[in-house]
Amino acid sequence: MPINYVPNDPRASAYAKPREQTPRRNRPAGRATFDAGPLPDAKPYPPGSDDALAWQSREAALAAVEMFEELHGPLTKWARSSRARTLDLNRDAGEDINAYYDGESVSFFHYPVGAATVWSGASAEVVAHEVGHALLDTIRPELWDSNYPEVAAFHEAFGDCIGMLTSLADADMRKDMVKLIGRRNFVETFGEEISWAVRKVRGAQHNASKPRQGRNTFQWALPATLPEDGPPGVLINEPHSFGQVFSGCFYDVIALTFANGAKNEAALWQAASAAAKALFAAAKAAPHTPRFFQAVGRAMALHDTTTAGAQRAVVTQAFAKHGIGLGSSGVAVPRATIAGARLRRAAAGAPALMPATSADLRNRLGAAPGAPLHVRSVELGDRRLVEASHHRHVDLTGLATYLKNVSALGSEPVLVAPVRGAMAILSHIPDPNATCDEVRAFVQGLVARAEIAHGASAAAAPVVARRAALAQQPARPPAAKTHQVMRQKGQAVLRRVRFACGRAPG
Repeated sequence: MPINYVPNDPRASAYAKPREQTPRRNRPAGRATFDAGPLPDAKPYPPGSDDALAWQSREAALAAVEMFEELHGPLTKWARSSRARTLDLNRDAGEDINAYYDGESVSFFHYPVGAATVWSGASAEVVAHEVGHALLDTIRPELWDSNYPEVAAFHEAFGDCIGMLTSLADADMRKDMVKLIGRRNFVETFGEEISWAVRKVRGAQHNASKPRQGRNTFQWALPATLPEDGPPGVLINEPHSFGQVFSGCFYDVIALTFANGAKNEAALWQAASAAAKALFAAAKAAPHTPRFFQAVGRAMALHDTTTAGAQRAVVTQAFAKHGIGLGSSGVAVPRATIAGARLRRAAAGAPALMPATSADLRNRLGAAPGAPLHVRSVELGDRRLVEASHHRHVDLTGLATYLKNVSALGSEPVLVAPVRGAMAILSHIPDPNATCDEVRAFVQGLVARAEIAHGASAAAAPVVARRAALAQQPARPPAAKTHQVMRQKGQAVLRRVRFACGRAPG
């Protein structure tokens, strides 16, 4: 029996009306999946009903995962769910203009707007965006707790990119997009209904009262130099807004690639697939630095699998259009020698540094002797390197009274590799002052937007909501906080608890 499915957004310029289609099958054994709770019988239920919402949110979530698997390979587990292969899908977690991913679930909400009710789980784009956070978490779990503005913005941009790619994986939408990719369209416009609700509830001057755009001309700037707030259409120092710089780069990679080839839907999917594969590889490989947009762009350029470097040229051009110079050819050039002559053998093929190399790196990074270095293997183009990261504690005192003697971590990575019988550094040594500036700027934004839970009750709360707690949520939950002050090893530390895409009324 077919179901009704809205393949885009309920207020999109196209594909906003439900179509009948056979529901996707349950995920195969051994693959990561969703627990959407008991489902009604498969029927074409009327829009706005809970039964329609149940099938709509499930179908959208599975569509995003199937697109990802087609381009990236089988997804066998989630990054931080207590049930490794299962992520809860809560189609209605209460009353709010919101949607979030918290490691255990992707959760959606409803909100009355006049005579209408907005359901965030009714938008295929919004569902795909939240699933996008979970997918990026599987590729690069350490980005979850990053305190750099660009990394948080990249997480939001990645969700938007997953939304665009999920739409482009739909043959009907892709056929229409062949003629629309060079102008404003329903694929690159994100979250029309939620933005409509924000406009009605919060007013037309709220920054989120107009949809985000993948096709944009936003220019990169230091996040700390951007305003904390502004009217719609203005780039502000807030992850969803600032993330449009990166999603603009990604959309332009697809559009520029498509412009250089045949003008049919097969060529459009080929362009989108190439961009997506480069994005997924780059998200895994890019060094975790404050300038993360540039780091990902460089890694995307180095992921060129075409002849004559055609994709590298397109990626470089797309990022330059948004004020991000890549200079990717110099990413992995030896800059200085370091103690040690080789890598140490380690179990299961994991990279490991010789003690002398680790000690030298700690000294250059200003880390305490014996401080942990987080080591991982990185592939940039055809080079296999080792990234060693030191996590610096940044004091947040002075940003808010409740942040006195609280710290947040800033990642300081260095790329190293054996070169002609010696160990060499292949990246710049991070500047501790820049680390502190970036982390404090990020936390200042959290303070300004009241996104930090703190106090005794917050410190005692679990990092992520469990299924039992979700089932007992009140009808009107408080606005979801993205971060929380916690006690760890006797020290107060700021940690992330969720990615929330809410536009809570107030």
